[in-house]
Amino acid sequence: MDELLNSRISQGPLFREEEKRAPPILRWESMTVQCTRDGQFVVVVSRNATSPQLSLDSVSLQGGRSAPCGPVSTTAGFAMFQFPVSACGTSMKVR
Repeated sequence: MDELLNSRISQGPLFREEEKRAPPILRWESMTVQCTRDGQFVVVVSRNATSPQLSLDSVSLQGGRSAPCGPVSTTAGFAMFQFPVSACGTSMKVR
């Protein structure tokens, strides 16, 4: 997990549904998205990805917080998700 936390790849937006007033300010460098050779996405989100800071318990993917869409690991500062490229609201396009 340390390798993933140390690599920063800026990808896609992150949203907080309970934030109804002003939208949070996104910090793209605080999120990592990787696609593995075996067809898995690995997404690491820092609690510092937005200002104000995220409550990592509120972060979820389109498929909810149960397997395979729930976090596979969490710390005080990060949540890590790993799921198949065909799960959790993703779509594939072959060129």
